[in-house]
Amino acid sequence: MAGIDQLSFYVPSYALPLRLMEKQRQLPSGRFFQDLGQHQMAVPPPCEDIITMGVSAAARFDPNDLEKVGFVLFATETSVDQSKAAGIYIHHFLNLKPNVRVLEVKQACYSATGALQLALDFVKNHPDQKVLVIASDIAKYEIGSLGEPTQGAGAVAMLISNDPRLLTIHPTSGIYTDHVMDFWRPNYLDYAVVSNQYSVKKYMEVLDLCFQDFKKKTNININDLHYFCYHTPFSRMAERVHQRFLKNKQEKTTPTIEFSLAYNRLVGNAYTASLYISLCSLLENSPIKEGEKIGLFSYGSGCVAEYFYAQVQPDFSKHLYQKQHSHMLKEMISIDIETYLNFYQTQIPSHSGSLLLDHHFKTGSLTFLGFDRHSRIYSQPH
Repeated sequence: MAGIDQLSFYVPSYALPLRLMEKQRQLPSGRFFQDLGQHQMAVPPPCEDIITMGVSAAARFDPNDLEKVGFVLFATETSVDQSKAAGIYIHHFLNLKPNVRVLEVKQACYSATGALQLALDFVKNHPDQKVLVIASDIAKYEIGSLGEPTQGAGAVAMLISNDPRLLTIHPTSGIYTDHVMDFWRPNYLDYAVVSNQYSVKKYMEVLDLCFQDFKKKTNININDLHYFCYHTPFSRMAERVHQRFLKNKQEKTTPTIEFSLAYNRLVGNAYTASLYISLCSLLENSPIKEGEKIGLFSYGSGCVAEYFYAQVQPDFSKHLYQKQHSHMLKEMISIDIETYLNFYQTQIPSHSGSLLLDHHFKTGSLTFLGFDRHSRIYSQPH
């Protein structure tokens, strides 16, 4: 059965402690952790973007595995171009072979799961090839808005194969689509527009509908699942959704989702990458064992959602990047409000001239230098 062969994530080196935003807004200390369950949010410097983060997430993979890639799918809602797929930059900077399909996919935070499902179908028909799925995003809300402390950034890279070392993905899902205006990012705005309470309400409603469809198709109920992961805009929301989900189903099992939230509390919302950073957190922090099943709920505002499950493979822990991820998170650099606002307010050019960004900041495997006549310029360390 096809599934996830490799899983790696990357976040920017900088983070804003939410206690500083509490102080700025004259809120009681600990208010944001109480309401959101977050300690800090990852903040990209001007020389990081969805492409630098995506390359850095995938750079950990063995070149021998990348040589087998026949398809690259880039999922994002922070696209840098209306025409050219961000995956072509990934293909270039990872030195992938030329005979590879490349596409960019979009449907809010769900698109990484849509890309995963396309990848699973591809490897079933091409069992000797792998698919590279990149999910990379920068969550951005208006300064002073309710959504501002839920920002974050990060990228996930997944290698999908027909003989996976980490997880097999069951081919049957529960799916739901509806025309909903709960969150959107117009071309003329630099930040998202969100109806907060309505979006949370819709998330919960759609979770129930997806699981009903999933249960009807698979005859699998909550007691058959050992762990759970959710798309996580902020940790407290996932906790509340999980408690409600189990209560509504009137099942006796109450498995914790704390293991899946360990990384999110330090990163914040990474949109398309959020669910899979949570999955990575679960695999690397929990006592999960071979054969156990993980229920996964993917939600993209607008909306498209899917409920599916993955099963843990033998010796999976030998193929994780736990040490690298742990080191990366421990080495994140705390910034002050002034630095955060400087990062936030950096503007892309609106004319045909050049723009050289301040690129002395710490980055991963790739640095975004700026623009030359609207062309994006990058630097890769030798």
